[in-house]
Amino acid sequence: MRPMGRNKKKEANAEQELKIWEKTIEVQMHFNELQMKIRNFSILVVSALVGASGVALKEHIQVDVVVLGLHVYISLASMLLAVSAVMWLAFFFMDHFWYYPLLVGAVNHGLNIEKALVGRLPEIGLTKAIGDASPGALFGITLRSRQKSFVFYGAIFFSLTLLAIVTGQSVRGDQIEKNGSGKARENKVVMDEYKSPNVKVNPGADPQKKLPVETINVRKSS
Repeated sequence: MRPMGRNKKKEANAEQELKIWEKTIEVQMHFNELQMKIRNFSILVVSALVGASGVALKEHIQVDVVVLGLHVYISLASMLLAVSAVMWLAFFFMDHFWYYPLLVGAVNHGLNIEKALVGRLPEIGLTKAIGDASPGALFGITLRSRQKSFVFYGAIFFSLTLLAIVTGQSVRGDQIEKNGSGKARENKVVMDEYKSPNVKVNPGADPQKKLPVETINVRKSS
């Protein structure tokens, strides 16, 4: 009777340990799903901001910002892209330094349980199998989950930053070209007015030199 009682106790302990392992796997899945939701939401938010910046760039919208009493015109598209880059960094911080350590803790706990049960249940090594299959090679460099996350967030962050700089410079160039063409049109209008036949010529003066009756300033409204 005693051996049977001991066997039942061992079976009960093994069943409890198996339930603990199953719960640990559920916790791992929970934190993994949270990370995926954060990444999906961050892509959605950044995509909306990039789309809005495209509309602002097309319409050449600029924002008048007063800095130390000076009016500075900044491209709205560039501002939206800069905001999206900052928000992308915030999502990276939440993902990488908030939920990722919790996932690592759950994975390590699962590995400890599997080491304790692998002698009686050889098929229980799910956490170890996933960890062994996780690393991948990129250009000959082995990347684990942490490094993959850095590549994912870093590539998009630098792309947003580059776009913010390029759009700001392009709008500035368009503004300079616009101002230059406006001055050229103004000069042309004044010259045409000077050559107009409706001007008075002083007697005795060179007929080739015509003086305008009035001075007219013409500016193209932007």
